[in-house]
Amino acid sequence: MLSIVICEDNSLLLEYYQEYISNYICVEDMYAQVYSSYTSSLSFIQELSNIPTPALYLLDVEFPEGPNGLKLAQEIRRHDPRGFIVFITAHDNIMNKVFEYRLEAMDFISKSNPDILCERMKLCIKQAYTRYCSNNSNTPALSAKTDWGKCSVPTHEILYICTSKRAHYLKIVTKDTTYEVRGTLSTFSQRLGTKFWQCHKAYLVAHEYVEFIDPKEWLVHLTNGSICPLSRRYYSTYINANKHGGSG
Repeated sequence: MLSIVICEDNSLLLEYYQEYISNYICVEDMYAQVYSSYTSSLSFIQELSNIPTPALYLLDVEFPEGPNGLKLAQEIRRHDPRGFIVFITAHDNIMNKVFEYRLEAMDFISKSNPDILCERMKLCIKQAYTRYCSNNSNTPALSAKTDWGKCSVPTHEILYICTSKRAHYLKIVTKDTTYEVRGTLSTFSQRLGTKFWQCHKAYLVAHEYVEFIDPKEWLVHLTNGSICPLSRRYYSTYINANKHGGSG
């Protein structure tokens, strides 16, 4: 998933960017999200190491306190060399400094014209997403239908899949988000193969994220802290598969 990060000291503008971008990636059916947003450059620096890479960063240049956008971009390059940096600013004279700092910015968008700002922002998101997908084109993904269109979820990001309260719907749970999609657990189990294990009639878990199994409490603990139910029937299947080396 492409993470989009915004750092803008104007809280009203920040809220507008968040809503506009979230709507755009939903309409375009992108496997992306606004991962985090900040009004303080100091807060951004403190959280930078937790941001998944590569990410798209939309940065203001001037902040009332703390490092400016150019300094943020330098820190980003240390953390995320392949990240996409876009400056959204009222200061049109920063381009030379960006080249001087060797920051390899994707774009410089002026705040002076809101209509152009939005179009340029969409173009940057589209370009970053295209490049992100191109770099991850060999990653196996699970395609599914949602109420708003199709989604494609890299299988290595899926923690587990479970039935939804809605009939004929499932929930695909990843490290970052949850998708509600149409389908049946048996169909998805066949499509995903031996890297996933059905631990319960309503749950399918990824082997790589199973931390430990508690057969006394009939629970499956995952590495991110999630807990899934375990049934006797499927536990027996798991034990037999491991005995014959069939768990992948």
